[in-house]
Amino acid sequence: MIEAASLADLPCREAVPKLALLGTGTVGSAFVARYQRLHRSERSLPRFAWLANSRVLRDCWLVRGVHVVTANKLGNGGPGSRAAAIAGARRQGQAHYGDSATVGAGLPLLHSLRTLVAGGDRIHRVEGVLSGSLAWLFGRYDASTPFSVLVREALALGLTEPDPRVDLSGEDVRRKLLILARAAGLERFTREERLAGTARVHSLVPPALAALSPGEALDALPLLDAPLAERFRQACAEGARLGFVGCIDQAGAQVGLRSLGPDHPLCGGAGTDNRVAIFSDRYREQPLLIQGPGAGAEVTAAALMDDVLRITGLPA
Repeated sequence: MIEAASLADLPCREAVPKLALLGTGTVGSAFVARYQRLHRSERSLPRFAWLANSRVLRDCWLVRGVHVVTANKLGNGGPGSRAAAIAGARRQGQAHYGDSATVGAGLPLLHSLRTLVAGGDRIHRVEGVLSGSLAWLFGRYDASTPFSVLVREALALGLTEPDPRVDLSGEDVRRKLLILARAAGLERFTREERLAGTARVHSLVPPALAALSPGEALDALPLLDAPLAERFRQACAEGARLGFVGCIDQAGAQVGLRSLGPDHPLCGGAGTDNRVAIFSDRYREQPLLIQGPGAGAEVTAAALMDDVLRITGLPA
């Protein structure tokens, strides 16, 4: 647990707005360490008035004019009522809600989308490899090693949730698509219920594996192996590679495993890289591509710091 005193008690060299950090786990700890390093280097930094567990969303901060930064997806990736409450509280308190780290870790993804929309561009489609853990898995998978073995390796490296089925189900990617839809101005999907009703989420977890307890599921991970080996053989026969992709446009949303040909804009990247293609009026024929590490406490903490500096008007 991060103590609020670790940031709030540091002297503030300038009169700058108060902020709250929503999230005190691994990413929050990495952010505090980054903040303290910059503070020791004589950077002028804002004072953090509150640090809080991200399971509790306090819109009252925004109403009071306290700016919030977070990597948690429960805000703009949650129900429409919650996103609307955040937007209303922001307007009432004239505060900012820094959520750049909620999708793409440290990538300038949400900022780029919002800048395009603010400049009058119209977004037609956004598709991408949005899960760092699944990018890592399918970047390494060649059917010579059972997929379940790689999942266990990713778990040991801390790349997946303690229950890997959370990553493999595609629900995290679906939530990220909702955040992207709101940032892109795809009004049809500004409510989670609408996205949930039209999204086709193709989970990698077979029903028999999904029905087990977390402890039982780890022992039953080999249930993944045969279906994925077959998908890999099919992709190879087509001269393609496998990628777990989320896509949203005016017609709906899709999340699942796809065969990506060598010329596909998402056929690239390495490690935990996220790779996102944005199609718009400006980028109609050739999409805007944004790529880089999509997982990791350090890059996510850096995105939180970018939000802080942008909100307070301090130089990066």
